[in-house]
Amino acid sequence: MNVFEVFEHRLRLAIEQLAEQGVLPKGLDLSRVVVEPPRDASHGDLATNAAMVLTKEAGVPPRKLAEALVALLQDDADVVSVSIAGPGFINLSLAPHVFENVLHAVIEQGKYYGHALAVGQGPVNVEYVSANPTGPMHVGHGRGAVFGDALASLLEFAGRAVTREYYINDAGAQVDVLARSALLRYREALGHDIGTIPEGEVLNAKGQAVSTMRHLAFLQADEAPASVNPSLWRLARLNTHHGLYKVTERTYQVRGLDIANISFIEGDTGVIVIDPATYTEAARAALELYRTHRGDRPVTGLIYTHSHNDHCGGARGVLDERDAVSGKVPVSAPAGFMDALVGESVLAGVPMMRRAGYQFGGGLPAGE
Repeated sequence: MNVFEVFEHRLRLAIEQLAEQGVLPKGLDLSRVVVEPPRDASHGDLATNAAMVLTKEAGVPPRKLAEALVALLQDDADVVSVSIAGPGFINLSLAPHVFENVLHAVIEQGKYYGHALAVGQGPVNVEYVSANPTGPMHVGHGRGAVFGDALASLLEFAGRAVTREYYINDAGAQVDVLARSALLRYREALGHDIGTIPEGEVLNAKGQAVSTMRHLAFLQADEAPASVNPSLWRLARLNTHHGLYKVTERTYQVRGLDIANISFIEGDTGVIVIDPATYTEAARAALELYRTHRGDRPVTGLIYTHSHNDHCGGARGVLDERDAVSGKVPVSAPAGFMDALVGESVLAGVPMMRRAGYQFGGGLPAGE
């Protein structure tokens, strides 16, 4: 045991002795009694809250209870002085030979000093390191490896049977998307038509789905449920179609990667983007899909037709902000665009969010 455990044991014996003497009732709950370093080192080597946490159950004022404990603890040969601080905290200063004994134990036991400390019983499984293959590696992965291994080693040293499990993030929806994406890029390199993005799923840098058609899988049923108008059911099913569509000559549209569509008007020197979706990731994925089928045309203009966020939120996914600020690529919007955008998205943000809750049903389970 360490010094704190030794004196906590002696403190408990003192409490039991007071109970035998009738000063305290028997069977007190000692689970909250601790012996720890004092907050101020000038107060001594050890401090305990025993009198403070036992006063209510014991029915004894904390100061009086502390005085009774001090009377017993001051006779300990390892204690130089005992004092009461505040309403009933007890501080102890230990004799030099206590620390000399600890140093002797450290020298004698060497690397085994502290082995088999009381830290619980039973086997422990430590699972650590999740290197996500669908996202960039970062310092957190290295930290997880170091922390997990150190924790497992510490538990082993303390006498626990430890199993180290290196967690590999190689399953689940993200990895499924990674596998499909790799296959599609392989087919693209061979010159094959890869079609749309699988299940309209767009991921952010953390591997989280920004947009996906997965939650609309219930719409695959041909027949509408009794609770849904058949015309609305048909319309909802049509809205699950996603990909690059040709509207007319030199005009294309990507649908289903966001709650909004994004349009591409081809010119002689590049392509003009109209309403760059809601999310940066969705707009970027739409531009990549367009370029896959129509060539790597540069963006030569950006047009916002409306001040709602789903008409402009993904702008950085199709245009470098520096090109817009410098005027290299013109950005066009209706008069009063910024005032309307701020008014609706910021000043009226709360009611707009509430409206969106009813509009999109985000709080409802998909299919219900």
